[in-house]
Amino acid sequence: TSSACAIPSMVAEARLRHFLELRGLAPASLTNYLRIWRRVVELAYGETPPEPTEEAREQLIKHLKALAAAEYAPATVRNHLTVARFYFEAVGAPQLLAGVKPPVKVKKKLTRSLLEHEVKAVFAAIAKQDRIANLVFELVLLTGLRLSELLALRFSDDDLKAQRLLVKRTDGAGERPVVIGTRAVTLLRQLATPKRKYPRGDSARTKLTKQLREIGKETGIEVSTSRLRMTY
Repeated sequence: TSSACAIPSMVAEARLRHFLELRGLAPASLTNYLRIWRRVVELAYGETPPEPTEEAREQLIKHLKALAAAEYAPATVRNHLTVARFYFEAVGAPQLLAGVKPPVKVKKKLTRSLLEHEVKAVFAAIAKQDRIANLVFELVLLTGLRLSELLALRFSDDDLKAQRLLVKRTDGAGERPVVIGTRAVTLLRQLATPKRKYPRGDSARTKLTKQLREIGKETGIEVSTSRLRMTY
């Protein structure tokens, strides 16, 4: 939901750009912060940059909590908060975000793998809803890949024939080879067809994470991508 009062997108971005330029940011950093800000505006404010109000502050806090709940990297959550601070300072209201901190992740219980009957129940529920989700989560189960790694995969037909993938490390430190089985090859071929766009990006990740959470509620099973990976 967008804020009741709003600043035109071009004006808001121009103010933020000017503020960042005055701070002496390198061109690459400036471009990155503006890209992050557009993402914040899209997700937190319905694509309409907000006026500096208490409502806008609460919408931002809600957005940061949603990112944390969807298991985004802590650095991503911090970057969204940082660029929002820059924006509110640029429009003359730095005090609004005083005291706002990234959501604290609740210490997780020790994760255990799913039992066989739990796996069957989860995938039976997924199969009734969404073919894409079924393919993606079975791949997580079979390969042990993180959801973000799976959605960022780039592979050729030769890679599938060799049953070997190069997976980008989540810490950005290059790639690692992963050997996959024939079932995983079949699933990847079904996921990437001329008629079906391979799911990628934050929107796909958010949607899939939400679907899995809903499946957990439906089945009464505490299921997550981490538990699927541990069952691998």
